[in-house]
Amino acid sequence: MCSTSARICFKQTGYCCRSYEYKVVPAPSRGTRAKGVKGAPGRFSLSLEQVMNMLGAEGWEYQRTDTLPSEERQGLTGTTTTYTAA
Repeated sequence: MCSTSARICFKQTGYCCRSYEYKVVPAPSRGTRAKGVKGAPGRFSLSLEQVMNMLGAEGWEYQRTDTLPSEERQGLTGTTTTYTAA
């Protein structure tokens, strides 16, 4: 059911107009080190959790993500990009 303002919009356009605001933020490229968190997947999850909690505290709701890239150290000086489905 449309609200009053949406009903007016419906009469003018033929469909119900709803107003949504989306915010797109970049995923962290590297994980955050923390005590008790081991491995690249754990650090990446912690970084993502911190970003989501910060935005959730501002009133944003998580909608979805498809695949997220994360950089992991490989060897002494190399890095490799791993794609994670979240």
